[in-house]
Amino acid sequence: MKQFLIFACVFSLFFFACASGPRYLPGQDTFYVKAGGSDRNDGLSPETPFRSLFKALAAAAKGTIKTITVLGTLDEASEQSSNRERVFLIQSMGKNEILIRGTPSAGEPAVLSAAGSGRRAVLIRGNSPIRFEHIVISGGVSSGEGGGIGIAPGCTVILGPGAVIRDNKSDNIGGGIAVFRGGTCTLSGGTIYGNTAGLAGGGVVVIQSGTFIMEEGVVRENKTSGSGGGFALLGGGALVFKNGEINSNSAGEHGGGIAADTESAITVEGGFISANTAAIWGGGVFTAGPFQKTGGKIYGNDVPKDQANTAVLGPAVFIYQWDRTYKVREKSAGEDLILDASADDGWDIEEDEENEEDEE
Repeated sequence: MKQFLIFACVFSLFFFACASGPRYLPGQDTFYVKAGGSDRNDGLSPETPFRSLFKALAAAAKGTIKTITVLGTLDEASEQSSNRERVFLIQSMGKNEILIRGTPSAGEPAVLSAAGSGRRAVLIRGNSPIRFEHIVISGGVSSGEGGGIGIAPGCTVILGPGAVIRDNKSDNIGGGIAVFRGGTCTLSGGTIYGNTAGLAGGGVVVIQSGTFIMEEGVVRENKTSGSGGGFALLGGGALVFKNGEINSNSAGEHGGGIAADTESAITVEGGFISANTAAIWGGGVFTAGPFQKTGGKIYGNDVPKDQANTAVLGPAVFIYQWDRTYKVREKSAGEDLILDASADDGWDIEEDEENEEDEE
Protein backbone atom coordinates (compact mmCIF):
# COMPACT_ATOMS: atom_id res chain seq x y z
CA MET A 1 0.00 0.00 0.00
CA LYS A 2 2.84 2.43 0.86
CA GLN A 3 4.54 1.80 -2.49
CA PHE A 4 1.23 2.35 -4.27
CA LEU A 5 0.72 5.72 -2.56
CA ILE A 6 4.25 6.85 -3.50
CA PHE A 7 3.66 5.82 -7.12
CA ALA A 8 0.31 7.64 -7.16
CA CYS A 9 1.90 10.84 -5.84
CA VAL A 10 4.73 10.75 -8.38
CA PHE A 11 2.28 10.08 -11.22
CA SER A 12 0.07 12.99 -10.08
CA LEU A 13 3.01 15.40 -10.03
CA PHE A 14 4.11 14.27 -13.49
CA PHE A 15 0.59 14.65 -14.89
CA PHE A 16 0.18 18.13 -13.37
CA ALA A 17 3.50 19.28 -14.82
CA CYS A 18 2.57 18.05 -18.29
CA ALA A 19 -0.91 19.55 -18.13
CA SER A 20 0.32 22.97 -17.00
CA GLY A 21 2.41 23.56 -20.15
CA PRO A 22 5.83 22.89 -21.72
CA ARG A 23 8.65 21.83 -19.44
CA TYR A 24 11.81 23.85 -19.99
CA LEU A 25 15.11 22.09 -19.57
CA PRO A 26 18.38 23.81 -18.60
CA GLY A 27 19.95 25.57 -21.59
CA GLN A 28 16.68 26.17 -23.42
CA ASP A 29 16.55 29.92 -23.97
CA THR A 30 14.39 30.45 -27.04
CA PHE A 31 11.20 29.43 -28.78
CA TYR A 32 11.43 28.65 -32.48
CA VAL A 33 8.89 29.60 -35.17
CA LYS A 34 8.81 28.32 -38.74
CA ALA A 35 6.15 28.39 -41.45
CA GLY A 36 6.30 24.60 -41.73
CA GLY A 37 5.90 24.06 -38.00
CA SER A 38 2.82 23.41 -35.90
CA ASP A 39 1.27 25.29 -33.00
CA ARG A 40 0.81 21.88 -31.36
CA ASN A 41 4.59 21.56 -31.06
CA ASP A 42 6.48 22.69 -27.97
CA GLY A 43 8.54 25.22 -29.97
CA LEU A 44 11.69 24.36 -28.03
CA SER A 45 13.90 23.22 -30.91
CA PRO A 46 14.37 23.87 -34.63
CA GLU A 47 12.90 20.40 -35.18
CA THR A 48 9.71 21.15 -33.22
CA PRO A 49 8.93 24.81 -34.03
CA PHE A 50 5.68 26.66 -33.65
CA ARG A 51 3.96 27.69 -36.85
CA SER A 52 2.81 31.17 -35.81
CA LEU A 53 4.49 34.09 -34.11
CA PHE A 54 1.27 34.60 -32.15
CA LYS A 55 1.68 31.17 -30.48
CA ALA A 56 5.32 31.85 -29.64
CA LEU A 57 4.41 35.18 -28.05
CA ALA A 58 1.71 33.51 -25.96
CA ALA A 59 4.25 30.94 -24.73
CA ALA A 60 6.81 33.65 -23.95
CA ALA A 61 4.23 35.60 -21.97
CA LYS A 62 3.51 32.62 -19.70
CA GLY A 63 7.01 31.26 -19.13
CA THR A 64 10.57 32.29 -18.39
CA ILE A 65 11.81 32.16 -22.00
CA LYS A 66 11.62 35.66 -23.50
CA THR A 67 13.41 35.10 -26.82
CA ILE A 68 11.75 34.02 -30.08
CA THR A 69 13.83 32.82 -33.03
CA VAL A 70 12.21 33.05 -36.46
CA LEU A 71 13.38 30.53 -39.05
CA GLY A 72 12.82 31.67 -42.63
CA THR A 73 9.76 33.67 -43.70
CA LEU A 74 6.50 34.01 -41.78
CA ASP A 75 3.48 35.45 -43.59
CA GLU A 76 -0.31 35.67 -43.44
CA ALA A 77 -0.64 31.95 -44.22
CA SER A 78 1.67 30.79 -41.43
CA GLU A 79 0.16 33.33 -39.02
CA GLN A 80 -3.36 32.21 -39.97
CA SER A 81 -4.41 35.83 -39.58
CA SER A 82 -7.80 37.04 -40.78
CA ASN A 83 -7.56 40.56 -39.37
CA ARG A 84 -8.22 43.08 -42.14
CA GLU A 85 -5.71 45.68 -40.95
CA ARG A 86 -2.54 43.77 -39.97
CA VAL A 87 -0.83 40.42 -40.42
CA PHE A 88 1.17 40.12 -37.18
CA LEU A 89 -0.05 41.22 -33.74
CA ILE A 90 2.63 41.51 -31.07
CA GLN A 91 0.93 42.03 -27.74
CA SER A 92 2.47 41.29 -24.37
CA MET A 93 2.10 42.65 -20.87
CA GLY A 94 4.95 42.72 -18.38
CA LYS A 95 8.26 44.34 -17.51
CA ASN A 96 10.54 41.82 -19.23
CA GLU A 97 11.79 42.60 -22.72
CA ILE A 98 10.84 40.16 -25.47
CA LEU A 99 13.43 39.62 -28.21
CA ILE A 100 12.27 38.56 -31.68
CA ARG A 101 15.26 37.61 -33.76
CA GLY A 102 16.63 35.80 -36.76
CA THR A 103 19.83 33.77 -36.93
CA PRO A 104 22.63 35.77 -38.60
CA SER A 105 24.53 32.66 -39.62
CA ALA A 106 21.52 31.04 -41.30
CA GLY A 107 21.52 30.94 -45.09
CA GLU A 108 17.93 32.18 -45.28
CA PRO A 109 17.06 35.52 -43.61
CA ALA A 110 14.29 35.76 -41.05
CA VAL A 111 11.34 37.76 -42.42
CA LEU A 112 7.96 38.93 -41.16
CA SER A 113 6.28 39.46 -44.52
CA ALA A 114 2.97 41.07 -45.39
CA ALA A 115 3.64 40.88 -49.13
CA GLY A 116 0.46 40.40 -51.13
CA SER A 117 -1.82 40.82 -48.13
CA GLY A 118 -2.64 44.50 -48.64
CA ARG A 119 -2.30 44.95 -44.87
CA ARG A 120 0.07 46.47 -42.34
CA ALA A 121 2.83 44.04 -41.45
CA VAL A 122 3.03 44.42 -37.64
CA LEU A 123 0.94 46.04 -34.91
CA ILE A 124 2.56 46.29 -31.47
CA ARG A 125 0.52 46.66 -28.27
CA GLY A 126 1.14 46.18 -24.55
CA ASN A 127 3.80 47.39 -22.16
CA SER A 128 6.52 44.74 -22.62
CA PRO A 129 9.51 46.23 -24.45
CA ILE A 130 9.85 44.52 -27.83
CA ARG A 131 13.28 44.18 -29.46
CA PHE A 132 13.98 43.07 -33.04
CA GLU A 133 17.38 41.80 -34.18
CA HIS A 134 18.53 40.26 -37.48
CA ILE A 135 15.05 40.19 -38.94
CA VAL A 136 13.30 41.89 -41.88
CA ILE A 137 9.81 43.41 -41.72
CA SER A 138 8.53 44.07 -45.22
CA GLY A 139 5.65 44.17 -47.68
CA GLY A 140 3.19 46.01 -45.46
CA VAL A 141 0.52 48.35 -46.85
CA SER A 142 -1.67 50.73 -44.85
CA SER A 143 -4.33 53.23 -45.82
CA GLY A 144 -3.69 54.99 -42.50
CA GLU A 145 -0.47 55.06 -40.50
CA GLY A 146 2.53 52.73 -40.48
CA GLY A 147 2.74 50.30 -43.35
CA GLY A 148 5.54 48.28 -41.75
CA ILE A 149 5.04 48.74 -38.00
CA GLY A 150 2.35 50.51 -36.02
CA ILE A 151 3.43 51.23 -32.44
CA ALA A 152 0.45 51.75 -30.14
CA PRO A 153 0.36 54.28 -27.26
CA GLY A 154 2.74 53.50 -24.41
CA CYS A 155 4.71 50.81 -26.26
CA THR A 156 8.49 50.58 -26.41
CA VAL A 157 10.19 49.11 -29.48
CA ILE A 158 13.93 48.66 -30.06
CA LEU A 159 15.34 48.01 -33.53
CA GLY A 160 18.71 46.42 -32.83
CA PRO A 161 21.54 45.13 -35.05
CA GLY A 162 20.32 43.53 -38.24
CA ALA A 163 16.72 44.75 -37.89
CA VAL A 164 15.49 45.96 -41.29
CA ILE A 165 12.22 47.79 -42.06
CA ARG A 166 11.96 47.91 -45.85
CA ASP A 167 9.60 48.10 -48.82
CA ASN A 168 6.50 49.08 -46.83
CA LYS A 169 3.92 51.65 -47.88
CA SER A 170 1.28 53.94 -46.41
CA ASP A 171 -1.18 55.90 -48.49
CA ASN A 172 -1.27 58.40 -45.64
CA ILE A 173 1.63 58.82 -43.16
CA GLY A 174 4.52 56.66 -41.96
CA GLY A 175 5.48 54.29 -44.74
CA GLY A 176 7.85 52.25 -42.60
CA ILE A 177 6.90 53.00 -38.98
CA ALA A 178 4.24 54.98 -37.13
CA VAL A 179 4.89 55.85 -33.46
CA PHE A 180 1.62 56.79 -31.74
CA ARG A 181 0.80 58.77 -28.58
CA GLY A 182 3.38 58.17 -25.89
CA GLY A 183 5.03 55.34 -27.81
CA THR A 184 8.82 55.09 -28.08
CA CYS A 185 10.97 53.60 -30.81
CA THR A 186 14.77 53.34 -30.60
CA LEU A 187 16.98 52.58 -33.59
CA SER A 188 20.22 51.10 -32.25
CA GLY A 189 21.82 49.45 -35.23
CA GLY A 190 19.05 48.61 -37.69
CA THR A 191 18.06 50.03 -41.08
CA ILE A 192 14.88 51.70 -42.34
CA TYR A 193 14.90 52.00 -46.12
CA GLY A 194 12.87 51.89 -49.29
CA ASN A 195 9.56 52.78 -47.61
CA THR A 196 7.02 55.24 -49.05
CA ALA A 197 4.18 57.43 -47.75
CA GLY A 198 1.59 59.44 -49.64
CA LEU A 199 1.34 62.47 -47.31
CA ALA A 200 4.24 62.52 -44.83
CA GLY A 201 6.97 60.43 -43.24
CA GLY A 202 8.27 58.10 -45.92
CA GLY A 203 10.40 56.23 -43.41
CA VAL A 204 8.89 57.16 -40.03
CA VAL A 205 6.10 59.30 -38.65
CA VAL A 206 6.08 60.27 -34.96
CA ILE A 207 2.88 61.84 -33.65
CA GLN A 208 1.27 63.22 -30.49
CA SER A 209 3.96 62.89 -27.80
CA GLY A 210 5.58 59.85 -29.40
CA THR A 211 9.40 59.73 -29.39
CA PHE A 212 11.96 58.29 -31.81
CA ILE A 213 15.53 57.92 -30.54
CA MET A 214 18.23 57.20 -33.11
CA GLU A 215 21.38 55.86 -31.45
CA GLU A 216 22.92 53.98 -34.39
CA GLY A 217 21.78 52.72 -37.76
CA VAL A 218 20.63 54.14 -41.07
CA VAL A 219 17.43 55.74 -42.41
CA ARG A 220 17.81 55.94 -46.18
CA GLU A 221 16.07 55.94 -49.55
CA ASN A 222 12.61 56.53 -48.13
CA LYS A 223 10.28 58.90 -49.93
CA THR A 224 7.00 60.79 -49.69
CA SER A 225 4.96 62.94 -52.04
CA GLY A 226 4.47 65.35 -49.12
CA SER A 227 6.90 66.33 -46.36
CA GLY A 228 9.47 64.34 -44.38
CA GLY A 229 11.19 61.84 -46.63
CA GLY A 230 13.01 60.18 -43.74
CA PHE A 231 11.02 61.44 -40.74
CA ALA A 232 7.83 63.43 -40.22
CA LEU A 233 7.07 64.76 -36.72
CA LEU A 234 3.46 65.79 -36.25
CA GLY A 235 1.35 67.13 -33.41
CA GLY A 236 4.02 66.97 -30.72
CA GLY A 237 6.27 64.16 -31.92
CA ALA A 238 9.96 64.22 -30.98
CA LEU A 239 13.17 63.03 -32.65
CA VAL A 240 16.46 62.70 -30.76
CA PHE A 241 19.23 62.00 -33.26
CA LYS A 242 22.35 60.83 -31.41
CA ASN A 243 24.26 58.93 -34.08
CA GLY A 244 23.91 57.12 -37.38
CA GLU A 245 22.94 58.35 -40.84
CA ILE A 246 19.87 59.93 -42.38
CA ASN A 247 20.61 59.99 -46.10
CA SER A 248 19.23 59.78 -49.62
CA ASN A 249 15.61 60.31 -48.58
CA SER A 250 13.30 62.50 -50.67
CA ALA A 251 10.20 64.66 -50.19
CA GLY A 252 7.86 66.12 -52.82
CA GLU A 253 7.44 69.18 -50.61
CA HIS A 254 9.55 70.02 -47.52
CA GLY A 255 12.14 68.23 -45.40
CA GLY A 256 13.99 65.66 -47.45
CA GLY A 257 15.58 64.18 -44.33
CA ILE A 258 13.32 65.46 -41.53
CA ALA A 259 10.16 67.58 -41.40
CA ALA A 260 8.52 68.82 -38.19
CA ASP A 261 5.46 70.95 -37.48
CA THR A 262 5.14 73.74 -34.90
CA GLU A 263 4.45 71.42 -31.95
CA SER A 264 7.23 68.92 -32.64
CA ALA A 265 10.87 69.00 -31.54
CA ILE A 266 14.15 67.97 -33.17
CA THR A 267 17.39 67.48 -31.27
CA VAL A 268 20.57 66.65 -33.21
CA GLU A 269 23.46 65.48 -31.00
CA GLY A 270 25.54 63.57 -33.56
CA GLY A 271 25.50 61.58 -36.76
CA PHE A 272 25.19 62.69 -40.38
CA ILE A 273 22.29 64.09 -42.40
CA SER A 274 23.30 64.01 -46.06
CA ALA A 275 22.18 63.58 -49.69
CA ASN A 276 18.50 64.16 -48.92
CA THR A 277 16.28 66.02 -51.37
CA ALA A 278 13.27 68.31 -50.89
CA ALA A 279 11.42 69.75 -53.87
CA ILE A 280 10.74 73.02 -52.02
CA TRP A 281 12.30 73.83 -48.61
CA GLY A 282 14.74 72.13 -46.27
CA GLY A 283 16.83 69.49 -47.99
CA GLY A 284 18.25 68.14 -44.74
CA VAL A 285 15.79 69.52 -42.19
CA PHE A 286 12.57 71.53 -42.39
CA THR A 287 10.97 72.58 -39.12
CA ALA A 288 8.45 75.04 -37.77
CA GLY A 289 9.06 73.95 -34.17
CA PRO A 290 11.87 73.71 -31.61
CA PHE A 291 15.22 72.74 -33.12
CA GLN A 292 18.57 72.30 -31.41
CA LYS A 293 21.84 71.01 -32.77
CA THR A 294 24.69 70.33 -30.38
CA GLY A 295 26.78 68.01 -32.56
CA GLY A 296 26.82 66.00 -35.76
CA LYS A 297 26.81 67.29 -39.33
CA ILE A 298 24.07 68.44 -41.67
CA TYR A 299 25.49 68.90 -45.14
CA GLY A 300 24.58 71.88 -47.29
CA ASN A 301 25.60 73.01 -50.76
CA ASP A 302 29.33 73.31 -49.98
CA VAL A 303 30.22 69.61 -50.23
CA PRO A 304 30.37 67.13 -53.16
CA LYS A 305 27.00 66.52 -54.80
CA ASP A 306 26.78 62.92 -53.63
CA GLN A 307 26.80 64.20 -50.02
CA ALA A 308 24.94 67.50 -50.30
CA ASN A 309 21.33 67.92 -49.23
CA THR A 310 19.35 69.78 -51.88
CA ALA A 311 16.29 72.06 -51.90
CA VAL A 312 15.09 75.24 -53.58
CA LEU A 313 15.81 77.06 -50.33
CA GLY A 314 17.71 75.85 -47.27
CA PRO A 315 19.67 72.82 -48.51
CA ALA A 316 20.99 72.19 -44.98
CA VAL A 317 18.25 73.52 -42.67
CA PHE A 318 15.11 75.61 -43.14
CA ILE A 319 13.25 76.98 -40.12
CA TYR A 320 9.81 78.52 -40.60
CA GLN A 321 8.74 80.92 -37.85
CA TRP A 322 5.36 82.27 -36.82
CA ASP A 323 6.34 85.82 -37.84
CA ARG A 324 6.94 84.36 -41.31
CA THR A 325 10.65 84.94 -41.05
CA TYR A 326 12.80 82.22 -42.53
CA LYS A 327 16.02 81.02 -40.97
CA VAL A 328 18.08 79.29 -43.60
CA ARG A 329 21.35 77.39 -43.61
CA GLU A 330 22.64 76.94 -47.14
CA LYS A 331 26.09 75.71 -46.15
CA SER A 332 26.90 72.71 -43.98
CA ALA A 333 26.00 72.88 -40.32
CA GLY A 334 28.96 71.00 -38.87
CA GLU A 335 30.03 70.06 -35.36
CA ASP A 336 31.79 73.39 -35.03
CA LEU A 337 28.55 75.26 -35.58
CA ILE A 338 26.01 74.78 -32.82
CA LEU A 339 22.55 75.83 -33.92
CA ASP A 340 19.58 76.89 -31.86
CA ALA A 341 16.29 77.92 -33.40
CA SER A 342 15.91 80.63 -30.78
CA ALA A 343 19.14 82.41 -31.82
CA ASP A 344 20.18 84.12 -35.03
CA ASP A 345 23.86 83.20 -34.92
CA GLY A 346 24.97 81.30 -37.98
CA TRP A 347 21.72 81.78 -39.89
CA ASP A 348 20.77 83.59 -43.06
CA ILE A 349 17.56 85.49 -42.29
CA GLU A 350 15.00 86.02 -45.04
CA GLU A 351 11.54 87.55 -45.03
CA ASP A 352 8.54 85.82 -46.56
CA GLU A 353 7.74 87.59 -49.83
CA GLU A 354 4.01 87.40 -49.07
CA ASN A 355 4.66 89.08 -45.71
CA GLU A 356 6.56 91.90 -47.43
CA GLU A 357 3.67 92.43 -49.84
CA ASP A 358 1.20 92.56 -46.93
CA GLU A 359 3.26 95.26 -45.25
CA GLU A 360 3.25 97.37 -48.41
